[in-house]
Amino acid sequence: MDREQGRQDQRRRTAERGLERLGVALQAAGQRARQAEGQQRALVQTYTRLNLLPPQADGSETAIIASFETRDVRLAETLPADEVPENARLRVDLYDRSLGEAIGTVCCNDLQEAEPAPIALMDDAEARLRTCSNRKA
Repeated sequence: MDREQGRQDQRRRTAERGLERLGVALQAAGQRARQAEGQQRALVQTYTRLNLLPPQADGSETAIIASFETRDVRLAETLPADEVPENARLRVDLYDRSLGEAIGTVCCNDLQEAEPAPIALMDDAEARLRTCSNRKA
């Protein structure tokens, strides 16, 4: 009887640990989903702002999605002079303000295709900042 009780207790503890790990995994998945939803919302809002901003000298329109110290993640829309608006091209840039240039670029055909680009570039910007911070320490 004691042996059987011990096995049941062990199975119960194993099940509890499994449920705990599952709960942690579900919580992390929920956080990632909320983060992705927020980043998607930021991208759509930025795309909407593109139409409100004046075009640059080359005819492109650019708006900032997010900023990190000396870097911006930007959404740009370019339209060659002889093209119709439906043929505009999107680009997501990691722009370094101290250098005055893009240090990473992802070209996209449409907004849906552009969705993962800001996340990747933001992660890259944050990683580069951590690397620079660790070198200074």
